Amino acid sequence: MPILSELALPTMDDLPSEFEGEEALPDEFHAFLAYLLIETFRPPKFLPDRYFSALDMYLYYQAQPTLHGLRPDWFGVVDVPLLREGRQRTSFVVWEEKATPLIIVEALSPGTTRNDLGRGALPAQDSPTKWEVYEQHLKVPYYVTVNHHRRPAEVRFFRHDGVGLREVTSGEGRLWLPEAGLGIGIWRGRFKRLEGDWVRFYDAEGRWLPTDEERAAAEQAAKERERAEKELAWRQAEQERLAKEAALAREQQERAEKERLAAKLRTLGIDPETP
Repeated sequence: MPILSELALPTMDDLPSEFEGEEALPDEFHAFLAYLLIETFRPPKFLPDRYFSALDMYLYYQAQPTLHGLRPDWFGVVDVPLLREGRQRTSFVVWEEKATPLIIVEALSPGTTRNDLGRGALPAQDSPTKWEVYEQHLKVPYYVTVNHHRRPAEVRFFRHDGVGLREVTSGEGRLWLPEAGLGIGIWRGRFKRLEGDWVRFYDAEGRWLPTDEERAAAEQAAKERERAEKELAWRQAEQERLAKEAALAREQQERAEKERLAAKLRTLGIDPETP
């Protein structure tokens, strides 16, 4: 039986969704990229229960005359409750939430690039492209695309200027989001066992906000440092105790020697106190 080469294997664009009209099923990178963004999207300007982000969740942006929605690879919203009426969301409905995403990130693939960047290839049912929805309907303040099929990955940043999405060029590969108090930038590293180019969030000091694994490792390292410091302090205290005991033993030995010498002198009729 012949074995297909890696180049001949079907991709996400060859394996469409079981639902007619939906985009092809996402690959592993799409999910991992969204996980990385979820774990590092922690805007300091808002309490932890006042921001929300999701991967591959339906985002409904129009109710009339026809219900319209789409699924961004990842989106983040601020100044909304983490839970909707005390429960986890199954979708994000902008007219009910009275909020739209602050930032959307799309991982591009050969079959979705034109839709994500608004270059033809309209979706089914004559719906607008994702680009048109993000730019015209939602007026998303920040939009980021990641093409990981290129080496190195091509990351593009866009900012809405009130009229449309305009590309922002940055020599450092970073984009600051003042409304949230954090930024998003290109990071090369290993996440979920995959090495490559990603985007993740950073703080006002330019430091990458840690993932769950990195926070756990940092906490474990802090515990190890604390244990080592306590052990070092105990060893130092023990050395001081032993040194004091040795000094006391020497003093006692010297005192005993003096007492023996004094006793010997007395047996010889000599007063030990006489100079």
